[in-house]
Amino acid sequence: MTDRPELRRYRLPSNRRYRLAFKPNHAGSPPSWAPRTITLIGVKGANGSPMAIDGGVFLDGSALSARQYQLNPNHKSLAISFSVKGQDYGLSVQLSEDGFFVSGVLIHRLTMWEFSGGVDEVKFTCGTSQDCGASIRQRGSVTTVIWQADSAAWQDGKWQSDTLRVGYGVKQRYFVNQLVWELFCSFEDCVSYNEWKPSPDDGIVAMSINDQLSFVTSGTPVPADGGGALPGTFPYLLLGDIDASGNAIAGAMICGSYSPQGVPVGFHGGVDNHGIVGRYSTAEGRFSVVDGRMTIAERPVDDCRIDGSKLSWHGLSAEQSKLSGLPVDGSLSFSSDGSVLLDGRGKRLGPAESLALEIEPVIGERRDLRMAEGPRGRDESGPVRTFSTASSVPPGATRPATAATASGRSDTGSACTLMISTTRSNAHPSGSANRSAVR
Repeated sequence: MTDRPELRRYRLPSNRRYRLAFKPNHAGSPPSWAPRTITLIGVKGANGSPMAIDGGVFLDGSALSARQYQLNPNHKSLAISFSVKGQDYGLSVQLSEDGFFVSGVLIHRLTMWEFSGGVDEVKFTCGTSQDCGASIRQRGSVTTVIWQADSAAWQDGKWQSDTLRVGYGVKQRYFVNQLVWELFCSFEDCVSYNEWKPSPDDGIVAMSINDQLSFVTSGTPVPADGGGALPGTFPYLLLGDIDASGNAIAGAMICGSYSPQGVPVGFHGGVDNHGIVGRYSTAEGRFSVVDGRMTIAERPVDDCRIDGSKLSWHGLSAEQSKLSGLPVDGSLSFSSDGSVLLDGRGKRLGPAESLALEIEPVIGERRDLRMAEGPRGRDESGPVRTFSTASSVPPGATRPATAATASGRSDTGSACTLMISTTRSNAHPSGSANRSAVR
């Protein structure tokens, strides 16, 4: 995959969800169950250093065992093997050097479907303050904002928590037959739930060499944000320092007007955690999180959202509440890697613990994902065969083998197989949620 050297300095969070787009081939479109997302947890390695994945790999909401994937740390590539209804498949994934993009192939026997994709937009849920020492400075014809995150004024400021979401990402597009990269940003007022995604005509987005995200308007009017946490409008100017881990941001912005008479506002917060994914077990029941959405009793929860490492929801049905042991309205906080619910309330199930347990469906299409026990596991289609990277992919390979073995073993000694059956769901086709009721 072509890399742009300037992107390599951008810091991405350690938990990353990549969204895939498959291309049809001579055999037609890829299978309907083809994974829509790949989530990598605990990623390490940047700026040319070898890559490591400490927390695991997920296809959609299904955790892979360590035997089902192999990482080439120097080439930043993954070879993934799995079985679907007795058919063996391989997934070859190549990450770009900067980590923003992926490409590869889904392999079944002699048929391959190409795919490409990019990391989901990185979003930070932030608290804001107009009383933290941030100030506007006029330097000649340039208006800027300054702040000092280690000052007493910043530490003692009156902060409103979870009031602003700041996002950024990189898009690929073709311009005059040349592949180009565009950095973009977005803003959401978490009180009014108003959103603004500036177009290239609305302003300039940049990332400096010291990991400072900046946005400045191009002179076009900034949309008003009445009833929200910000003073009147979204920012005319925003500067934010991203920390070395890529998981936190702190900075200041100018709202109201792009002038010395504007309102300086400080902000700081943590990244919205893509590591909250998979099947979770509590003392009272179970639930799943797939693509940032909670699902219970085979139905997605329409009104839910992830802010930082907190999952909030509203309006569970009586059946969903009973099966999950969760209240109709509520929230849960997770560890940084998404594996543990805080306050001892539960944990994520690993591949071995998910044997014979149903993983909840992906939004928009009911896709019952099961981890079954090797040759003994069955669904409507008959016996299950397993597929193991240990025997099908040689060390250092960047592509999985096109043929599979019939005997793979999980870490606990029992063979693990990913089984997928496809039926339709009544989930919202766009995957959007009515957030107005979540507070």
